[in-house]
Amino acid sequence: MKKLKIIFALSLIAGLGFFSYKYIRKLFEFFKLIKTLPEYLRDIIGEKPVVHFTFSFSKLIIHVGLSKAVKDREKNLVEVIECYINDFYPDLTTAKIEITIFEKADEKKKNNEEE
Repeated sequence: MKKLKIIFALSLIAGLGFFSYKYIRKLFEFFKLIKTLPEYLRDIIGEKPVVHFTFSFSKLIIHVGLSKAVKDREKNLVEVIECYINDFYPDLTTAKIEITIFEKADEKKKNNEEE
C-alpha cells in the first residue's frame, strides 16, 4: 500500500511538471510574439500598428489598431496574422486565437482637439 501511494504521488508530480513545462513554453512564445508581431506588421503594411495582447490558459486575444486608410486597404490581415502565428509560434496554436482589427484615432485630430 505504501508503494502505491509513492507511485501515485510521483505520477502526480510528474503530471504537474509536464503541464507546467508546456504552459511556461506557451508563455515564452507569447512574450516573443509581443515583441515581433508589431514589427512584422510594420514591414507588411508600412506603418506600425497599435497592438494589445491578452493571454490566458486557453485563449489568446489580439487587438490591432490601424489607420482608416490601411484598414480599408488590408482586407486579409487577420489571415496573415494567423498564418504568422501558425508558422513561427506553433505552441500558441493550441490556444483559441481571437484577432480583432480596430480603427485607431488620428493623431492630427487628437492634437487639434487638445489645442
